[in-house]
Amino acid sequence: MTETRILVAIKDEFLGQLPKVCHRLQSAGMSINDVLSTVGTITGSIDSENLATLRTIEGVASVEQEEEFFTS
Repeated sequence: MTETRILVAIKDEFLGQLPKVCHRLQSAGMSINDVLSTVGTITGSIDSENLATLRTIEGVASVEQEEEFFTS
């Protein structure tokens, strides 16, 4: 099992229900790092095997894996 860092975009009509959406995401196995309510994005991580489940949660617009950037 591999932990994947993700960005979850919330549908506009669910922005007033962020605590409920956060609870649903956590129930699906997501560990939440930050809730960016002004832009409707939640950051965190989840086991890569459970990633697809998040896309089916009510209020979720999209789920993207975070890009990792390395600087030298």
